Amino acid sequence: MPNHLFLAATPRAASRATLVAVVFWLFATAVGRADDPLRKGYDSGFSNIKKIAGELHAALEPRKQQAVQPGIILLETVQTPCVSPVEIQNDGQVLRTVQFSTGAIHFINSVSHAKALSQDDSNVIKAYAARLAPSALPPALADGMPPEKAWAFDVMNIQTGQFNQMAGALVAIDYAHHYLGHYKKYADHLGSDATGTVPPINEFITEKEWREAVLKGAKNALDCGLGVDGLQALFECVEAMPSRPGWCAYFVPAKANLSKLSKDLQRLENDFFLVGK
Repeated sequence: MPNHLFLAATPRAASRATLVAVVFWLFATAVGRADDPLRKGYDSGFSNIKKIAGELHAALEPRKQQAVQPGIILLETVQTPCVSPVEIQNDGQVLRTVQFSTGAIHFINSVSHAKALSQDDSNVIKAYAARLAPSALPPALADGMPPEKAWAFDVMNIQTGQFNQMAGALVAIDYAHHYLGHYKKYADHLGSDATGTVPPINEFITEKEWREAVLKGAKNALDCGLGVDGLQALFECVEAMPSRPGWCAYFVPAKANLSKLSKDLQRLENDFFLVGK
């Protein structure tokens, strides 16, 4: 299993010294050396998502594997953040998978970057959320920040791990929408436009259905070594938005109780490491 997945799998019960050692060893191989020149960009992107999606799919039980395929689709020209379960025709066969827009990758890179910077300043995620205007695309997180702070080696180590957790959780949740039958139930509402973008399934499913998909997806992610911190950080960002942009529906339903679900995710992770797989 790739290094970036093992990082997220480190149990909370591990000693602090062991955790620090694992984090720095893994990311020294995945991101670079601490004495490398200062980077000003993200290493995490669609290639990470494709790799993680394949591992998530492989970890599913056979019945669920048959309901979904790991061929993640990139909406390269779509700048609006969009993550959705989709069903398309591919060489005469039906492909049930997940699509990510370029804008979604930018957004979760930015939120994971905010989470990494929150190690020293807990208000960074809230400050970034406040910049997300209803009528605009997500801004770059590091605009106006000193590069030595924004792109520090330690910060980018954490950012990469958070990105993998967020992206993995989102893929796993949309896989769950397929194998739980949610996509099929609401398929009549999910036709794509000229760019291939479909409406958010979260505008149609019940809160109970969404919660089920989140918890099933989180368990799938835990089976692959991806913790819940990333998804919790995403929820924290959405909750802190003064007014949610319309595209937020791709990530959470409008009336979801994110604080309660975040606590449920924490219990799920704690139980996972307590009793094993």
